[in-house]
This record gives sequence, structure tokens and C-alpha cells, in this order.
Amino acid sequence: MNNKIAALAGVVASADAAPTAQSVQVFDELSAALQVQLDRLKAVLDADVPAFNRLVKESDVPAIILR
Repeated sequence: MNNKIAALAGVVASADAAPTAQSVQVFDELSAALQVQLDRLKAVLDADVPAFNRLVKESDVPAIILR
């Protein structure tokens, strides 16, 4: 998805005119697909991560620390 967004940005930036209808349509489709992924990420961050952290704390397991 990132590559598609980057490619679209390149196409739009290379033109001296306003984005074409096709570019706008692709942007709308990519925006909708990206929003689905962002919603999924938010659900993980809002529910799964706190639940995991509680489980780790209750199990008295050492935390994972990235360095």
C-alpha cells in the first residue's frame, strides 16, 4: 500500500495540472484501504496491547525492553 501511495504521489506531483479524475479515484480507494488498516491498528493498540500488558504483569513475567 505504501508503494501505491508513493507512486500516486509521484504521478500527481509530476503534472503541471490538477490531478486527473483517475488519480482522485485511486487516492479515494487507497485512502479507504489505509483507513481500514489504521482502524485495525488502533484496535490492537487500544485493546490487545493493554490486555497483553495486564497478563504480563499478573504473570510476573519480566518486561521486554528494546534497546
